Formats: sequence, structure tokens, C-alpha cells
Amino acid sequence: MQGQPLSVAARELERMLRDEREKYEQFWQSFGRQLKLCALDNYGARKEQLQDLLDGKAIEMPTYNFNILSRAKDTIHVEPADIIILEGILVLASEELRKFMDIKLFVDADDDIRFIRRLQRDTQERGRSIDWIISQYLATVKPSYNQFVEPSKKYADIIIPQGGENQVAIDMVSSKLLSIING
Repeated sequence: MQGQPLSVAARELERMLRDEREKYEQFWQSFGRQLKLCALDNYGARKEQLQDLLDGKAIEMPTYNFNILSRAKDTIHVEPADIIILEGILVLASEELRKFMDIKLFVDADDDIRFIRRLQRDTQERGRSIDWIISQYLATVKPSYNQFVEPSKKYADIIIPQGGENQVAIDMVSSKLLSIING
């Protein structure tokens, strides 16, 4: 797709880089304003919004309030960029969205690591009880992951094992993005 911005599907790429604060800061310093992260959830990831970004138009990106488990009223204004990272756990599951992607990444993490991260985040940031987290995880999160997210990795061009611990993969993705930016 020469002459058009590159869209990249990246499950947890931003979180992977954020977990490693130093790597995250280096990543964003390297890419500056040439890269935009779009966390369009499956409800908000309308192809029209992605097409608008690719056509050089700004969008109002939907946000989600995890404390009330519902879409928030606020949006985030997103300007178009040379590279668009389309992030979300279900982006690879959507054939309609995959058609827009030049590179598709799936960042894989072990079940126990995903659960521990959820447990820590939901207790510390969202004030949820451990019993509530376990109940939700067993009733909806794990079955949904197994039914929708795990099977979607077959559509990835690159599967990155070990999440944010895979420095080789982080370096490869960063190098690829830099090569695109630098022409």
C-alpha cells in the first residue's frame, strides 16, 4: 500500500512497551508525532473511522470506562499519522478490520501472566475484590479469550511470545517501524 499510512494491528503492544517504562519512553521518543496509537474497541473500531485516518482525516476515538463496564461519553481526538497502530484484543478477529492492516501482530502471554496482570490492575486501579475478579475471569474473560482471541492469532503475520519480556521482538518491531518512517 505505497503512499498510504501503514496500519498495524497490535494486541497489547502499547501495554507491552509501557510495562517496560524505559523501552516505552525510547519507543515514543524514536517515533514522535509520526505514529498514532488507536485503541478502537470492537464497538468503536468502525471501518469508517479507520478509513478516515487512512484518508488523512482526524477522528474522535471512543473510550471505555472499565469501572462501570461501559463505553464512556468522552472521546479522544486522534489526528492521522504515517503509522497507525490499531490495538485491541479483538482486532484480528474482525475480517473487516484485517483488510485495512499491512502488518498484523499478536503479542502472546501465558494464561497465568494475563490473570496476574488483571488481578493486580483490577484490585489496584479499579478497586475490585479478588472474589469478583476471579468470578468474572472464570465466567467470561477466560472463555471469551479461548473462543475469540486465541483463535484470531492465526491471522497474525507475527506472533510475539513472552509479551513485554521479548526484547528481540520489541527490537524487530521498532526497527521495522523506524524503517518505514525513515523511508
